[in-house]
This record gives sequence, C-alpha cells and structure tokens, in this order.
Amino acid sequence: MKRLLLLVFAVAITTAVSAQKIPLINSGEVIDLGKQLYDSGKYEAAISKYLTVPKRDTNYVYMLTELALTYMANEQYDKAITTCDEALTTRSINRGHLLRTKCIALDKKGSYDESVALFKKSIDEYTKNNTTNTTAEAINAFLNCAISNFLSAWFTTALCCSLGGKLTASTSRSSPAKAS
Repeated sequence: MKRLLLLVFAVAITTAVSAQKIPLINSGEVIDLGKQLYDSGKYEAAISKYLTVPKRDTNYVYMLTELALTYMANEQYDKAITTCDEALTTRSINRGHLLRTKCIALDKKGSYDESVALFKKSIDEYTKNNTTNTTAEAINAFLNCAISNFLSAWFTTALCCSLGGKLTASTSRSSPAKAS
C-alpha cells in the first residue's frame, strides 16, 4: 500500500513539474499598451509588445492589424506587407484596414503599380460587398477609410486617373482623417 501511494505521489509530482506552462496574458491590455507605445513613437517597443500575443489568441488578427501599422511607421515596409498578408488569410472585420495598410506600405516601398492594382481590387471588393450605398458612395467611403491621406501625391493622382477622374474633394483632403 505504501509503495502504491509513493508511486502515485511520484507520478503526480513528475507530471506537475514537467507540464508545459503557458503564461496567460490579457491580449486587450497588451494591444492597448502597444498602441500607447506607437502613439509615443516607440515603435520597436510596440512591436516587441505586440509579438507577445500568441497565435491562438482571439485578438491575434487585431494585433496583426496594429503590428502592420507599426511596422509601416517604423519604415519596415516588407514586414508590414508580410504581416498584412498573414492577417488577410483569416476573415476579419479588420480586412479594410489591412488592405489599406498593405496598399500604403507598397506605395512607400516604391511598388506603385502593385499598390494601385491592389487598391483598385480592394475598391471592387468593397463595392461588391456594400449593398447599402451606391457605387460612387461606396468608393468615396472606402477612399475616406482606406487612404487617410497617407499616400503620396503620385499615388492619389494615379488613382484619380484610373477611376476616370471621379475622385471627389472629400477623398483628397490635405490633412489626415482621424479614425472614428
């Protein structure tokens, strides 16, 4: 009986010691802290903070959205594009934001043709899935949300020409729009 009890105790201790410890984090707080670091211009610290969110977390795609934006602000355009691509493989309410970030990163990287092509594809996708507005309203809404005036003058001009000159004044403001 003593041997059986000793064996059960030894197995229990061994199992407890060898069990994988997965640290629990509050991803919402991590992302909020990363956003504060981003707003303070501490991009490397924000990137490090975002990368602590595990792939299995329900906020993972949201974190990738913020991470891509931070990579772009830190002028790491290839990483921003790769991060957007990873996040875009999953259905998410952040899809429009991710497409916008990827378009801007491609533009800033100098891949203007690829950026314009993706932007036009994104507008087509947005207008097909938008049943509440007319096509012109949908394009203007997407442009207002999507580019937020971060794009270069060349890109805006090229896009205007590609849309047949149908860009309205509300889509080409000189100051950045704040997200609502």
